[in-house]
Amino acid sequence: CLNEFSFVCRSATFDSMTRSCLLSRFTRRTHPELLEDDANSDYLENTCLN
Repeated sequence: CLNEFSFVCRSATFDSMTRSCLLSRFTRRTHPELLEDDANSDYLENTCLN
């Protein structure tokens, strides 16, 4: 997230099955409908934003 410059990265989801990371400009607070419960994924929010 910290190295993303094309948009403001507010959260990321890491999928342990595919070993991929999906960056997002949204958070669970701004768009809770986008958050899905998945035991194979870890959700992280960027707390380094002003």
